[in-house]
Amino acid sequence: MESDFLVEYVHGRHTVREYFERFVRERLFDAAFAIARTDPVWVGSNMRATFSKLRDQVKAAPVDERDVEQCWRTFVVALCAGDLEVFRRASEVLLRTGQLSVSAFVRTSLNLLDVSGWETDELAVDTLLRCDAANDARSTLDDIIKNGSLERARWAKKVLRRLGGGG
Repeated sequence: MESDFLVEYVHGRHTVREYFERFVRERLFDAAFAIARTDPVWVGSNMRATFSKLRDQVKAAPVDERDVEQCWRTFVVALCAGDLEVFRRASEVLLRTGQLSVSAFVRTSLNLLDVSGWETDELAVDTLLRCDAANDARSTLDDIIKNGSLERARWAKKVLRRLGGGG
């Protein structure tokens, strides 16, 4: 996926739906289905690639830092499907391996709240603490507090407080 689009998404200029549509349009959806037809994901199915099958496969697959490409697929599918637990697992691996910046993770977590209504402050705090990235997140959170809408600032303050940084 084009890095400019991801940056724009992270900064709230695209919805999760637009992110998903871009994922499908760029045929990343098809690439994610490079799964042998003998894989259990296909059992009892019509053998057609669908988002629900991809979501089920990603949910069942382990998130392994040795397979960064699969981690990114998992991250995107979980983001589009709203699966916060899988999103958290993929984010942790991508953060620990340096594939995802702390700022991008914070802003993506906030975007999930903006476009879906899913509460993501707890997920953000837990992930940042587990990855020892709380200090790195503070400047991004401060920026959101200073420059974001009231709702975005409220979210950032809540996260910052739980990280032990005031707010």
